[in-house]
Amino acid sequence: MFLSISHKEWDNFYNSSNEYTPYRNESKMLDNSSPNSYYVSLCLFIYLNQTGAIRITDETDKKLKFLIDTSSFYKCMHESDKGGSLYISCTKGECIQDRICSFGSNTVTIGAYCYISVSEEYPFKNYLLDSTITSSGEENPKENSNIDLVNDETYMKSINISHSKLNYHSFYYVHYNSNSNGTLSTFSNNTSTEFKQVIHYGSSDSIEFTILFCNYFENKCENFIDSQFNLYLNNCNFYKNNVKYNYFSTDGQMQVQGCYFDISDPVIAGLVTITENASSIYPENHHLNSGLCYAELKLGFSEEKKTKTEEKAEIIVNNKRNNKFNFLVCIFLSYS
Repeated sequence: MFLSISHKEWDNFYNSSNEYTPYRNESKMLDNSSPNSYYVSLCLFIYLNQTGAIRITDETDKKLKFLIDTSSFYKCMHESDKGGSLYISCTKGECIQDRICSFGSNTVTIGAYCYISVSEEYPFKNYLLDSTITSSGEENPKENSNIDLVNDETYMKSINISHSKLNYHSFYYVHYNSNSNGTLSTFSNNTSTEFKQVIHYGSSDSIEFTILFCNYFENKCENFIDSQFNLYLNNCNFYKNNVKYNYFSTDGQMQVQGCYFDISDPVIAGLVTITENASSIYPENHHLNSGLCYAELKLGFSEEKKTKTEEKAEIIVNNKRNNKFNFLVCIFLSYS
């Protein structure tokens, strides 16, 4: 019997009329007639250190939809390609990550935790919500980024990124095709050994990225926050960051308004305007906790089953694509 899970999560983001086929703790090959959307829920991925946990490549026009929620990645790695734990690359498609925990994700190139490239045309959701990504790159600090979100409408809310150590982009790299934003998030104790800690890259100078009510605590880097086009930071806290060169830099324009700094004069490069600095840390931001890493996993196994949860169940999806899922203790739904 399959565990009962709610499909409200899928309905919140995608068309609720889709039919689905569930898979649990089994290996499954899906042929070219298979559905083209996937919902992964209540999954735990542990020590998948050769090809990562989930990889999907889709060059068709089927408008793939992918949703993963309430799942955790522990010490997952890809030993030769992008996306240490999660890799999605689709010509036409969208990706939602909700309530995810990643600890110690690694790769040898970009996207220590994830590399997500979606459709360049609407709809192109690329969301990361209510999630904690921590300790990325700790075993290979020469990696080039933590989270890569490409060709999209980027939305990041209530994410906590902490204790990552990478060559650069230890927060994230985003390349967006629509107005995008990040809100109510904390970035703490991250290290970028070279270049920049975070970069925002829009597809044109008419597109904006807005950051609201975020915390930046005790990060270390050469250059901190960079934007190639228009970036707006409002009501954020900056505290005990060790920045060697530029705090803010832009090739477009950057407006920093109503933020708290523990230093009097952040170094800037480019057209950066800093106004209305706050005199104390915003109390509204105090509830944000970068140490939180929680994903509910009420699987209800018998005691005998619980002793076998370390056995790997692999799902391989091979459509004209090259999709591979390495699952531990999970529910996988394939939507038509």
